[in-house]
Amino acid sequence: MEGSEVRLRVIQYFLRNSPVGELKEVLNDLKGIVGDQELLEQETIQDTLIECLAAHGATVSIGESQAMLTPQGRTGSSFIDPKIAKRFIFNSHTFEAESVEEIEPQNSRAQAIQTKLDQYLSQHYSETAQARVFTNEDGFSIFLASPVLNLRNMWTGEWLSNWKVVGNKIEGEINIRAHYFEEGNLQSNQKKECSKNINEGDDEAFAQAVSRAIFEFEDQVHRGMHALYEQIPQACFKSMRRALPVTQTKFSEIHKTKMLS
Repeated sequence: MEGSEVRLRVIQYFLRNSPVGELKEVLNDLKGIVGDQELLEQETIQDTLIECLAAHGATVSIGESQAMLTPQGRTGSSFIDPKIAKRFIFNSHTFEAESVEEIEPQNSRAQAIQTKLDQYLSQHYSETAQARVFTNEDGFSIFLASPVLNLRNMWTGEWLSNWKVVGNKIEGEINIRAHYFEEGNLQSNQKKECSKNINEGDDEAFAQAVSRAIFEFEDQVHRGMHALYEQIPQACFKSMRRALPVTQTKFSEIHKTKMLS
């Protein structure tokens, strides 16, 4: 029994640390390594699988719409998507939505925020980006996910951000993850927390203020990343390289000597 529990924890660890877009590949590899299909079918593993998909903002088709799996909209294997006003069960075996039901649309302020966010995504993100606005007792919570997958060229990445709007204050966390696996396995994970006061107003003005605050935070992080990567070659990589090879002779001198000889 202890052996099975250890294997369960190991499987959960690998699933929770799977790079974006590679969960199915990791799961298939685990099937070959574990060699115990019944273990992978246990409720604990299936629950972890759904948890991971929601953490990455995975999507599933419902008719012509794309429903989003989110931590905020999840209750077990059941999800709500306030943008398309649907409740559904996610089948972790087929990766499809089942038992789809209509739900009440959100209030006018939440819908106004959703509209502004959709406009923001269309202007600054790729087509894979999705955002959802949830109404709660304190105010609103927002989940934004933008995965970019290029498994053919051996890299994946994602931009995730979570926001809470309470009264006239917005605070959130931005996560940027990347995975490069050509002749190696390199993962990076950056995190940035933000908070700001915004102006109250009617639904339109408030939604605009929320969208503007998110844009300003994310733009600041994006610019900071550009500056960092421009400095890396000189500030980091240069110090990691040898000034001279182990022969203590410059390459140009070696080349000249060989040419003369």
